[in-house]
Amino acid sequence: MTSRIFHKSGVREARSVIKDLPASSEMTSRIFHKSGVREARSVIKDLPASSGMTSRIFHKSGVREARSVIKDLPASSEMTSRIFHKSGVREARSVIKDLPASSEMTSRIFHKSGVREARSVIKDLPASSEMTSRIFHKSGVREARSVIKDLPASSEMTSRIFHKSGVREARSVIKVAAVLTVYLTGGR
Repeated sequence: MTSRIFHKSGVREARSVIKDLPASSEMTSRIFHKSGVREARSVIKDLPASSGMTSRIFHKSGVREARSVIKDLPASSEMTSRIFHKSGVREARSVIKDLPASSEMTSRIFHKSGVREARSVIKDLPASSEMTSRIFHKSGVREARSVIKDLPASSEMTSRIFHKSGVREARSVIKVAAVLTVYLTGGR
């Protein structure tokens, strides 16, 4: 009888009942399916992030309803990667800081966001790491201003930065490079 009522009323009458239905039940899935997920806002928080139902809700709602859930998902989970993938990384701002810089997920985030979201992380990366070089490579060195001073002048990374920036960014570092000093002073 209840299913017939829900079916006839197009789900709209079900608002007072939806909260009491187990999230995994067939009835609930039918309600969510008919209402285009919008009625599910009060339930979405109680669903386990890895459940088939949750993924279906996220899939239908274009991830936007997931803002309140995204923070509680483990960064390495398949669900999180799917959310990041759909939302173009922009929803990930609150999570990006907690990801290990060398993780596959982080590299995927940096890759999608064109490095711009990485400003808060770039300072904590070792200058010689593959991740850092990838960030510098993508950002055309401009994001590297806060890091450039801490790089040893003789490192491969520094030479790559100098090469890309036309040496102009290197003015603050050039003085500490002994080899360059000798060269510039003619050995004096």
